Amino acid sequence: MISFDKKTEDTNLAISVPYDSAWTAEINGKPVQTYKTLGGLLGIRVIEKGKVNLKYNVPGLRVSIIISTISVILLCLCWVLKRNS
Repeated sequence: MISFDKKTEDTNLAISVPYDSAWTAEINGKPVQTYKTLGGLLGIRVIEKGKVNLKYNVPGLRVSIIISTISVILLCLCWVLKRNS
């Protein structure tokens, strides 16, 4: 997560991180639109002054965690069954 205070009321803001649709932005807790600007940077539409929070939601992270957890459980189960036989 990236956070900073915005002290001006510009209508658009370019952030020096690469654009990806997984980025979400909030200003003072209100969601704002993100978009691609200046050839690939993250842009946000600024609606007011205040605290800006940017969050990157990794695509597929939850599914990966679930698959990994199931795999570890199955591995442990196989290990226990082999040890008992």
